[in-house]
Amino acid sequence: MYAHRWTGGALVAILALACSDDGKVLAPNDASEATLRLQQEAPTRRPFQGHFAGTTAPGALCGEEAWEMMILCQGRGTATHLGNATLDLSACWDMAAFLPAGPVSATFTSANGDQIAMTANDFGIDSQTGVMTGTYIIDGGTGRFGSAEGELHVTGQHFPDNTWTSQVTGWITY
Repeated sequence: MYAHRWTGGALVAILALACSDDGKVLAPNDASEATLRLQQEAPTRRPFQGHFAGTTAPGALCGEEAWEMMILCQGRGTATHLGNATLDLSACWDMAAFLPAGPVSATFTSANGDQIAMTANDFGIDSQTGVMTGTYIIDGGTGRFGSAEGELHVTGQHFPDNTWTSQVTGWITY
């Protein structure tokens, strides 16, 4: 009798594990398909590439020192997952050290209005050559990019007339 109860309990546990969300018992192939479906729904790292060009303009003072000024960059270009897109970037910039004095925030906006939000960890411009480098962390967005994550590496050139060009490579999940 005791063995019978254990067998019945094990059967109930197995059936409970093999049930779908709507309470129907899954056949072995259905359970495999459900597992595969869950694996396919997990975010996948997708390659990201783009090219952008634009302008930089000074804004208002932004820090505690007179040489800390808000820098506003706007650009246009194309990128995977976005198509034609715009780029808006803002940073409080230490003009004496020629480095960001705070966070560098940027947003890509696709033609349909979906956005990717980013923050730079180590953005910089060489004051002698104008070479730009940076690593951006993607931390969400809007539309299909609402839960986006990723990392983008930017290289580019900033010119004396306050124009710039850049190339972006990295990955994104959404």
